[in-house]
Formats: sequence, C-alpha cells, structure tokens
Amino acid sequence: MHYKIFSMNLRYPSTEDGENIWQNRFESVAAFINKEKPLVIGTQELFDFMYQDILRLTKVYKSFGVPRESGGEGVPILYDETKLELITGGNFWLSDTPLIPESKSWDSACIRMCTWAEFSFKDKRNKRFRLFNTHLDHVSLNAQKKGINVVLEKIKTLNSHEYLPTFLLGDFNATIKSDTINLINKLVKHPKINIKSMYDKNLSYGASFHNFTGNDKGEPIDHIYYSIELDVIASKIYREKINNRHLSDHYPIGITINL
Repeated sequence: MHYKIFSMNLRYPSTEDGENIWQNRFESVAAFINKEKPLVIGTQELFDFMYQDILRLTKVYKSFGVPRESGGEGVPILYDETKLELITGGNFWLSDTPLIPESKSWDSACIRMCTWAEFSFKDKRNKRFRLFNTHLDHVSLNAQKKGINVVLEKIKTLNSHEYLPTFLLGDFNATIKSDTINLINKLVKHPKINIKSMYDKNLSYGASFHNFTGNDKGEPIDHIYYSIELDVIASKIYREKINNRHLSDHYPIGITINL
C-alpha cells in the first residue's frame, strides 16, 4: 500500500500576517489535507486551537503532543485514526535536561522540543513504525546541532531495545548543504539509526520557506528522513495554493512510501 508522510510548518497565529492570518488559512489547510490524505503529519508551530480547527474539518485525524511551554506552540503529530493505532509516544525538550519541560540550552533563541510516537496499522497489528517530529532553533547553530543530537540519541536508544522503521521530520531551519544537515547526514549512518534524507544533494528542490510570497528560489529548510530499507517512491514540496491561499509561510513537504 502507498501512504504519504508529511511535514507541515503551519505558521503560528500572528496579527502581523495581515490577510494570511490563521483564520483565513485553516479551511485551505484542511482542504489540502483532505485532498492528499496523508497517513501522518508532523506539524510545527501549532497551537491547540489550530489543530482543533484542522481536526474538526478533516474528521479522520487525531493529534498527539504537548505545547513546548504552557499555552504555547508545539510540534504535535496528526495521524489518520482509521488506519493507525497509537501504541506509545512521548515528548522531550532539546536541552541538556530533555525530560524537564520548557528547558532550554546552548543559547537557543526559543524553547525547542520533539514529539515522537509509535504506531501500528489497525489492519495489520505487527506492522509498526516510529515517527519523530521536531523544530530546530532558527538562531543558534550550536542549538541546532546539539538539539538534533538529543533527538538522534533517543532514536538510537529506542532502536537498541527494538528496531522499528523510523521517520524523522520537521523544520530544521537548515538548508541541504548547511553544517547542521552535513552533521545529521553523518550521525544518521549509525547502525541503530540508519535513516536517510528525502533530498538528493545533487538535485535542486527549491525553497520550502517562502514567507507567503510563493517564491521557490533557494533550498529547503524542512526535512524528512526515513529508514534506508523503506521503499520511498516519491518526494515532493507542495507549492500549489488551495482556494487561492498559501497554506503557510512554509510549503508542505512529503514522501510517498510503500509500506
């Protein structure tokens, strides 16, 4: 069966966005999700009321995750509950003390976190996978590198106990050829991680962040990694408008996978 795995930075609600405020976008976001029918979506910059808007209009999705700080945005995972059962999961913070909520280290400009979940297919319970969704800092390069290492150590620990196909995705605030992505591409070769990028460094994909302009010049800063044994048949940055509206200041990205 073919399934889609998406990452969507949906832009936190800001009065500075003018006509692009969330209230004008959420119906288009839901329409896009209903059209593409992803199995799982890793979201970034989502407040509770935002995912409630999405869940109300998409019907089949549930959300898992907590805000990075009380009343703030988070990186919840949305999943199709008609196809998937949530087995376990958790949240941790990208800091020296990842189990302490709202903790921050390494001159990170913002509190950063990761939400992860383990799923099984309802029609085939022994078919399982894990997904890690995060949003790396946009200012501190050190926080990017140290933060993603916290995530990769968690993947390594879980896979050491029981290996499962794994997805790592999110807004990394780092381009394909950046120091952060170069570091990630080295670390993920560890035998207990063993994931690879949706992007071929020899190809041009264009930008995934466009600031509501529709620009496609540049390199993506949103990423999806997946276990090397998985059969990915397509990778895409979705740039079309829905109802003549940009969904966010980032384009959704996705892979189509044979699971």
